[in-house]
Amino acid sequence: MSRALWFAFLALCCLCLSLTACAASTAREAPADAPTIASTQQAAVAATPTIAADAAFRDELAAVSGNLRGQFIGGPGGEIDPLADVTIVYVFVQLASPSLADAQWDAYAIQRALWTGQEYTIPAGWEVSAQFYVPSTDPNASSMGRYIGVANLHTASARQFDWDQLTPQQAWARYDGVEYSAAGL
Repeated sequence: MSRALWFAFLALCCLCLSLTACAASTAREAPADAPTIASTQQAAVAATPTIAADAAFRDELAAVSGNLRGQFIGGPGGEIDPLADVTIVYVFVQLASPSLADAQWDAYAIQRALWTGQEYTIPAGWEVSAQFYVPSTDPNASSMGRYIGVANLHTASARQFDWDQLTPQQAWARYDGVEYSAAGL
């Protein structure tokens, strides 16, 4: 027999042996308690969050957008900024004109929606920062307008709020940090 023919014969034998081994291994049944593909996929789904923070924030804020005195800049949602010691969720609102009462109202609606949201629980070490702007013709103002206010609330403080017992003005007085100036900050 020539070498080429001998090599072809050996290759054919190896192929037959590997096919036989594969057929034998798949013919065996798995033990009844062995995990299946479906069960491991279900376990993976149960272990992962059902919705990402940014998507949850969009949903929660979209639900309150009709009750705001201002409007979201760029639509409902938050810009999430993970820093070394805190993660800040910035929410940008443009008011029609400077108004402390409107800023307090919108800050309350935003903070309450995010801290009591059903789709995502904000973890420890986070802060929600509602930022307020008004339209401006000043060429030095940002593209969002003139910055007039902010209301910051950290996780530890937010978890102590009884939102049903607070007015927007009372909540404003209890936020971790607030600033407001009709002339701009």
